[in-house]
Amino acid sequence: MVETLRGKYRIIREIARSNDIVYEAEDVTCGRRVAIKELNIAPGMTGQLRSERVERFRREAEATRRLRHRNIVSIYEYGEENGRHFIVMEYLEGQNLRDHLQTQRVLSLQEALNIAYQVLDALAFAHERGVVHRDIKPDNIHILPGGQVKLTDFGIARLTDQPALTNDGQIFGTPSYMSPEQVIGREIDHRSDLFSVGVVLYEMLTGRRPFTGDSVISITYAIMHFDPPPMSGIPAAVEQVIRRALCKDPSGRPETAEEMRNALQRAERAPVTYLPAANVSGSGYGGGVSGPWASISPPAPYPNPYPAGGGAYPVAPYGSPGMGCAPSLPVAPPYPHPLGQPWPWNTPGAASAGVPPTAMAPVAGAPLQTPAGVPASSGGQVPAWATSRDPWASWPVIRITPAQRTTLIAIGLAILLGIGLAGIVIGFLRAYQIHLQQSSVQQAVSLINQGVQEYNARRYVEAVRLFEQALAQNPSARERQTIRFNLVSAYVQLARVAESEGRWQDAEAAYRAALEVDAYNRLAREGLAAVLERMGRGDEARSERELARSGLGGTGTPAELDTVAASADGMESVPADPDAFLTERMQRAQQLIAEGDALYRRGDVEQARAKWRDAVREGAGTAMRDEANNRLAQTESGPPQWSD
Repeated sequence: MVETLRGKYRIIREIARSNDIVYEAEDVTCGRRVAIKELNIAPGMTGQLRSERVERFRREAEATRRLRHRNIVSIYEYGEENGRHFIVMEYLEGQNLRDHLQTQRVLSLQEALNIAYQVLDALAFAHERGVVHRDIKPDNIHILPGGQVKLTDFGIARLTDQPALTNDGQIFGTPSYMSPEQVIGREIDHRSDLFSVGVVLYEMLTGRRPFTGDSVISITYAIMHFDPPPMSGIPAAVEQVIRRALCKDPSGRPETAEEMRNALQRAERAPVTYLPAANVSGSGYGGGVSGPWASISPPAPYPNPYPAGGGAYPVAPYGSPGMGCAPSLPVAPPYPHPLGQPWPWNTPGAASAGVPPTAMAPVAGAPLQTPAGVPASSGGQVPAWATSRDPWASWPVIRITPAQRTTLIAIGLAILLGIGLAGIVIGFLRAYQIHLQQSSVQQAVSLINQGVQEYNARRYVEAVRLFEQALAQNPSARERQTIRFNLVSAYVQLARVAESEGRWQDAEAAYRAALEVDAYNRLAREGLAAVLERMGRGDEARSERELARSGLGGTGTPAELDTVAASADGMESVPADPDAFLTERMQRAQQLIAEGDALYRRGDVEQARAKWRDAVREGAGTAMRDEANNRLAQTESGPPQWSD
């Protein structure tokens, strides 16, 4: 029997499933093809958590319905039928930007800017109407066959005219595209969307994301602390706009989406300039700019960045006034000359600035004509050594005998032979290390794919066993990340099976096993809280929900997993634990909380609160932040619940 909703939407097929289920459907009243997004609520989700999910889904519909724009997906209807909450929207042909990038990898400047212009038009319209998207990423940018762009998925959008559903410190978004203020759970505004647009534009033009890592923790750490690598082959004016959007301080970014669009359009029209490194002639005295750079000048109103004597001024690094948060200007050339010699023709104010050294050769016996600041020789006469073009002319001659020459040659040959042998040994050891690493990666990939087959066949116990064996193979960074994701997914599926059969203790054990793999997985933490609540352990359930608020990922578990191939980094060594920095922060915050507790029990309330405030700062983005905030709040309202 064909399934229908509201008596008029005929379901054709399921398109995707994660937090929500998306169907292709037909509106039989007008024959229109539509997409229907249905809220996917786990059977065990009840109470406030369920209410928040429904309210967020309703706000997605409201946020999108108030935005009628050619670059934003259209919403036709929001409704509820027999406990099923759904949104009816326009059906989009084509593909999203993520799929397009997987095919093309790097887009041309014109295509990337065309996509960015349309996204910024959509955001300018949304921001003017009090809607902040908060999840700009390639997956939510859809490209129709004719090139028109549609911004989709306002599921975590912020409506500035309504109370926030997100508590202070709670994090929503996709880690690789989140702004620094999103990472640490601070209040955000429309400039957070502009940061995400900068990330997407960087990825379109370079084929890589500006902030990378092999886990959510290392990615978000890079967003907070590192600068993106230079964009090779991208015009300087365009790169400056992107780096301004990626400024870690929101005040340094463009004020509006429209301002960012205008800046990109000006950069696109500007003469192409790449600000290359200095091109020095073979003489070593500041040869002129040559090759393709010779006829290129920077965009107005900047002055010509190439000095008279040749070379090029260095460009201000990211983070200094310029490449990071404000328009940059060429940096003044250093004195003395970058080659390290204070030649008079490179001295400020020299009368002969820009004159090559051969043109300044003095004549023996003539008065020495020197630029300001360069002393003449005794008597104002040019010394004899200065008349020679050969800088070695005044050096003493060193003579060696044939026997000494033979000895030196023998020593040189012995040194070369030793270097060659050392190179052979090092090469052999490196090749052997690569062989071992490749073997380890191949074995891990084989175990991953066997586990995927078991997972897709719903044999989750066997999938867990295989994924754990793969993890023990010491795989490369990419395989390790895949294994951890698959392992958490298998444990969560095991827990859900146990829940459906009423085996609450088994479900609890499976969720806890998932959290041992990924302690910051919000989905596993919320599932554990729901199970504990069903078991009548309300206090533990509330504690788990508090911890879930500081989780950074795990918002969905796939019905099926994909097989993998060995990664290119299989020959590289496994990096150090990327979670170490967060563990240290949590430990520091935990120590500060304990010190505050001790002070409070001694009656020193103000000092205790000072310690807890320090813990809030040190534990930003972790469960310790919430723990410290709870103590501050409780000591304001009365005796704390945690005291002895």
